[in-house]
Amino acid sequence: MHSPHPIHRALVTYSDITTGEIRVKIPALLGANSEVSISYIGRKLPWIVPAIGDQVVVMADDENLTNVFWVQIDPVSGGWANTQSVITYTTATTAGVLQASAAGKLVYNTGAQTISITSATGFSVGQSVDFARLNSGTFTIAAGTGATVNYTPALTLRAQYSAASLICTATNVYLLIGDLG
Repeated sequence: MHSPHPIHRALVTYSDITTGEIRVKIPALLGANSEVSISYIGRKLPWIVPAIGDQVVVMADDENLTNVFWVQIDPVSGGWANTQSVITYTTATTAGVLQASAAGKLVYNTGAQTISITSATGFSVGQSVDFARLNSGTFTIAAGTGATVNYTPALTLRAQYSAASLICTATNVYLLIGDLG
């Protein structure tokens, strides 16, 4: 299944508070050196513009980067300018439920494991966590009591070495993006 709005993490390389324009690098799509401009056409002042070095989530109408817009700034540590803590499933969870202390970190599995996202997870809007499937055991993210996880096409990291990000988009509402299947 193909998403109508491809979602990618990007790094802000240019920011203009006067015009609201930013430029970003999208390494997963363009490589490490190519940039794309994003403007605030049609939006009202005052501009809320991410700073150079901020990590943002961007969407586009298609993989050709038609009508690119950014949807969220990632204010937690773990951006490309910082060292991201890497922790195991066991450290990130209590009885299989993802804990708020995992925000901004990379969580990896140590076997076939499921992480539940519940109202007890307690992420603030804009916080995120990354997941990596580092062995052959399946690694699944599940919507538990009091939480909604939006995704496509599945809640399981597709294969060994697949990665995904979970972003809190509203209170107890999350978006799972990445190599899912």
